[in-house]
Amino acid sequence: MNMRTSSLGLSALFLFASPLSAQTSPADEAVQAARTAARADRHDEAIAAFRKAIALEPSRKRDWIVELADQLTWSKRIDDAIALYREATLTKDREQERKARIGLGRALSWAGRHQASVAEYDRALAIDPEDRDVRLAKAQVLAWDNRLDESRATYEAVLRNHPGDAEALRGLARVLSWSGRHRAGIAAAEQILVTQPNDREAGIIRIESLDWMGRPDKALSAAGEAAKVDAENTRIAELFAKLKARVRPEARVDLRLFDQSDDLEISEASADLRVPVVAGKGVVGARYARSEYRPDGRRSARITVDRPLLYAGYRLNDAIELNGAVALDRIDAPGAADDRTRFTFETYATYRPNDTLRFDAGISRWTFDSETTLLTGLTATQIGASVDVRPNERFIISARSSRTSYSDNNRRWWWQAEIGHRILSKPNITLGYRFTHFTFRTPGQPGYYNPDRF
Repeated sequence: MNMRTSSLGLSALFLFASPLSAQTSPADEAVQAARTAARADRHDEAIAAFRKAIALEPSRKRDWIVELADQLTWSKRIDDAIALYREATLTKDREQERKARIGLGRALSWAGRHQASVAEYDRALAIDPEDRDVRLAKAQVLAWDNRLDESRATYEAVLRNHPGDAEALRGLARVLSWSGRHRAGIAAAEQILVTQPNDREAGIIRIESLDWMGRPDKALSAAGEAAKVDAENTRIAELFAKLKARVRPEARVDLRLFDQSDDLEISEASADLRVPVVAGKGVVGARYARSEYRPDGRRSARITVDRPLLYAGYRLNDAIELNGAVALDRIDAPGAADDRTRFTFETYATYRPNDTLRFDAGISRWTFDSETTLLTGLTATQIGASVDVRPNERFIISARSSRTSYSDNNRRWWWQAEIGHRILSKPNITLGYRFTHFTFRTPGQPGYYNPDRF
């Protein structure tokens, strides 16, 4: 009997005590309100509630400081957020430090302090090297900092651990395209589109890459299809409108004035009509230019050159592009026995077998713009070729060579080799070496640059 009474009394004690122990403190109520506001993106309200909680219980500041800093970041009060994140990193709790460094990396990136942001993400990865989200965030900031090779390597590392990861593929596609690896960027974007054909970002990356690699026809077609499927996508609509504007006929009038150090005054007026064809895959056009050359500024001694010109270009496929122009240079010079008409032209072919190599070859003929060469009607005919190798977006190797024949029976052999490496992105600093060599068969001819040696 006594045992039963004691048991009932103990139960009653717990029954009356439990509401007191479950009672929420004002600080906890403020935190609950802050988190509710944060989930609804009411950041200012959340900030005020977190600060109220900290004011009520300052000893628990570390429990809420990262969440407060997050809300300051979302509300774009970046400097305040950075200060709180830095304070939050000063803890022995490694998980708390990791969260603070992730937030600090994000805030620093939004402030444009990309190198400092990457450093914080690296410190977070030192705590948890396999954190996919942090590795993706780091890769994105590296891309913003124009460290495209490092960004690409980081995305590729994520994909090795997470094959087919859509976010990593999007980032990789964008970085490859920005690096001039347009075909590789398109291939990465298409990996996503195979399984997610309506992926907006992947579709935009593919369209932009097609345009940048010189295939506006394919870009226009892809943008048109995307605009039909996703009519409310303003980015697609803007891109489609820009591409359509680029394939409209364009007329241009230009006036240029030059005053050379040898007192030769030059004025040139031109009118140009350019008409894209086959949705921008090719172009045809016509230009008329009239130039006046006035030695010593004297109009009485002026030389005029009228140049009607026709030009065309066509991209046969992803690898081969052809361009050409033909013109008649009609030179009217005082003292000349008659007007001089010279046929001039420029043709060249470009071959891009992949994103790394580019080959160019062409032949051209032109007249000169000095008083002496205009009076004699001098022309030059040149055959040339070049190759450019870009193993990555920081490094380039180029080689060029040409053979030029002049109508005064002179001849030039020319070649150039160049190597360059960008050592800094901001500011853009490139170190390189260029070697140029040429020789003339008959140096010292009047009217154009033909030294004895170079």
